[in-house]
Amino acid sequence: DPHAEALVRTLGEEGVRCAVLPAAERLPDLSFTRDATFMTPWGLLALRPAADHRRAEVAHIVAHARGWGVPYAGAIEAGTVEGGDISLLRPGTVAIGWSGERTSKEGALALAHFFRSRGWEAILTHFDPYFLHLDTLFAMVDARRAVACIEALDPTFIGQVRALGIELLPVTPSEVQRLGTNLLSLGDRRLLSSANNRRVNQQLTRLGYRVIAVDIDQFTRCGGGVHCLTMPLARLPV
Repeated sequence: DPHAEALVRTLGEEGVRCAVLPAAERLPDLSFTRDATFMTPWGLLALRPAADHRRAEVAHIVAHARGWGVPYAGAIEAGTVEGGDISLLRPGTVAIGWSGERTSKEGALALAHFFRSRGWEAILTHFDPYFLHLDTLFAMVDARRAVACIEALDPTFIGQVRALGIELLPVTPSEVQRLGTNLLSLGDRRLLSSANNRRVNQQLTRLGYRVIAVDIDQFTRCGGGVHCLTMPLARLPV
């Protein structure tokens, strides 16, 4: 697919070493690699996607990742939980969203226990299942700023995030439909974003970020952005 090739090429140009997961029969949603696993500072964590047909993605991704030498941290075995509902706010603090549709409360609590047992704080927040995943409503831009659809997020969650000293850049509900918060931070004030995310991209540029816009319209139509299509295989240990 030319859109997928453009995404991989752009990441490579920014110094990101990409490992491309091979396609597999009966796994049509495999391109959205964020859902099935999550890279923690202690290794790759196997998640539990809500749809039965997506459960096989977990073993497929874990097998290839371990073949690449990626450390394995275990699996979530209770409820359902998907990676698009997880946001690392800073070392030591993670946000976990649950709607009951993709990530269940039971799954969110199991994931929170994984982090809390390792000394981290876990902030849980509920949101309307209409929005699919937390990363359609909220995404970290860097350590001190995030983009957020404030109208659709729980006020308690907004307060908890702001209490951490994180500034929120508002995104409108109509921009959420175009995956306006589904960004990928590459560090050093570099952000990967969808090309049709014009206003948010312009605003971030005015704030001093280098926004790298990619055309992934084919994937956006299926409900996934650059964050959904990518999943780190390395994180700094804590």
